Amino acid sequence: MSLLSKFFKKTSDSSTNHELIKLASEVKSSKQEINQYLQQMTQMVQRVESKQKETILQLDELSDQISNNDDEYALAQALASTITIIEDFYRLTTDDPALDAQSQMMWNAAKKAAATAGLEIIDDSGKPADFKRHRIEGTATDTTVPYGHILQILKCGYLYKNTVLRTASVLVNKEEAE
Repeated sequence: MSLLSKFFKKTSDSSTNHELIKLASEVKSSKQEINQYLQQMTQMVQRVESKQKETILQLDELSDQISNNDDEYALAQALASTITIIEDFYRLTTDDPALDAQSQMMWNAAKKAAATAGLEIIDDSGKPADFKRHRIEGTATDTTVPYGHILQILKCGYLYKNTVLRTASVLVNKEEAE
């Protein structure tokens, strides 16, 4: 016989006895509900912890991808800097046709290497100026070219995966075409 049953037998008042039995039943029912809620909460905590671990793994993967992209952009930037040196040599004007031809060959080889590496050279002569791609260094007049179009590339710009690494330095027409 349980302790509660013994207690109820000793209680002489039947209404109190009945209330205590009812209360004991409610406590037992509440205890079962609490245990169910605890199980549900434990399962929820496990799911949240699992999702957190999954999210951390995804963030680590994204971080690695960003790091790899940063490395790619750093390499593209280094290539652009190297090509700039060749471009500077190419844009020098000399009185020596052989040297000019050599610099032209080097510039063409550099542009080809850039294209192979995915680096796009911004060389938009004759096209409208675009502040995202061009830095206007000055203006000039040419009545055969539309207003706002590029007359001369002073220094090429570079794009890598549609990201401007360096804008092109340009001269732009300031007069309307006739």
